[in-house]
Amino acid sequence: MKIRPLFCAALILILILFISSDKTVQGTDRRSGSILTVDSITAKDFGDNDEMNVDAFRTDDCDGDLATKDPEGFSDLFATITISNSGRPNFTPSTSQTVKIYQYTVSFTKLGGKNIKKLMPRIKPFIRSTSLTIQPDSSGDLKIVLLTKAMKEKFVDKYIENFGEDPRDPGVDAKFLSYTAHIKIYGKEVPFNNKVDTSGDINITITEVDNCSTTTP
Repeated sequence: MKIRPLFCAALILILILFISSDKTVQGTDRRSGSILTVDSITAKDFGDNDEMNVDAFRTDDCDGDLATKDPEGFSDLFATITISNSGRPNFTPSTSQTVKIYQYTVSFTKLGGKNIKKLMPRIKPFIRSTSLTIQPDSSGDLKIVLLTKAMKEKFVDKYIENFGEDPRDPGVDAKFLSYTAHIKIYGKEVPFNNKVDTSGDINITITEVDNCSTTTP
């Protein structure tokens, strides 16, 4: 007996509707029950500096006396990201599971006018391992590195090459160069290993800050 085409089409439609009615989440892994959300991002540079005044230009000799060794305080730029782990909406009980964060990536976009962006140093994207466990229906703070000291030093070399000046020299005004840091965070549900991810942005401004009055770490 031959099955009519109309009947076949109806059968396929019923199967599609049945499959799509399964309670799944839209995300990296449709089987995951957890939804990660970035609630806030703050950044911390050396001393009292934050994301709005990131110091990239280290002074090697604070007092000007070559007989003494007193370099300016200098550090990586860190970010603290508050991440919430919630379940899918309209589900009781909650579908949220324990999530282990294991990796993050950072990329950078230049901000400002066309002319200044041509001269701004490019900051290369990178990927790093990390570790944070967030319990179901709770939140946690993930501390990551946004800029290493080595990345700052490469930034300075390119800055001097592009602009033809060094803001550490007398009479040279420091420029304030702004970027958006795009952060993507990757995790897995425990023990199912379903993939989950989230992302967030923070604007940073890189310049020359006098930290010579602050104690070197």
